[in-house]
Amino acid sequence: QKSFLELEESLFLEFKASFQSSYPHAPQKHSDDKGQTFYTIGGKQRFRSEKEIQRLLQDMVLEAIVGFLNASGGKLVIGVHEKDNIKNIVGIGYERFSSEDEYERHVIQHIINRIGMPFMGDYITTGFEEIDGRKLFIIDIKAFVPRNGQIPALLDGVSCFRRTGPRTDMILPGADFAKFVADRMRRK
Repeated sequence: QKSFLELEESLFLEFKASFQSSYPHAPQKHSDDKGQTFYTIGGKQRFRSEKEIQRLLQDMVLEAIVGFLNASGGKLVIGVHEKDNIKNIVGIGYERFSSEDEYERHVIQHIINRIGMPFMGDYITTGFEEIDGRKLFIIDIKAFVPRNGQIPALLDGVSCFRRTGPRTDMILPGADFAKFVADRMRRK
C-alpha cells in the first residue's frame, strides 16, 4: 500500500500546510497613507487583522471536511504543504501549540462549533502520524448520506460544499442545493 504522501490530491485526499497559520510566509504588517494598519501574506490580498487570516485558513480546512462529508469521504492531512504535487512536510509544530493534545482539542472544537457535534466520532476521526520527525494531523472523514428529514453537512449551518476531484466546491443556495439534496438522498 502506498503512503498517502505518494498520492496526489484527489476526491479522497487533501493536504493543508496548517490549520490556521499562514505558510510559508508569516503575515506582514503594513500601514497605508491614512495610517490604517493591514496585513498581507506574501504581498498579496489585504487583511484587516491576523485573526481574519486565521479564520480564512480555518475556513479552508473546514470547507474541505464538509466537502468530504458530502461526497465519498476521505482523508485531510494537515502539516503538508503541497503545490504541483510536490510535498513539503511542514508538521504541525509550525503552528506553535503547547502540545499535540491542545492542537487536537483546538481543531476538534472548531469542527464541533462550525460543522456540528453529531459528525465527530461517527463520521470524523482524528489522529497523528510522524514522518521525518515531524507530526502530521490526520482527519479521516466518512461519507455522510442524509436520511429522511436530515440535511447535508453544512459549514456554520449555512454553506454547503462537496468534493469534486481534487477540489472542494461550494454548492450554491437555491436550485443547485435542492438538486444536490435530492441526488444525495437518491444514492443511498
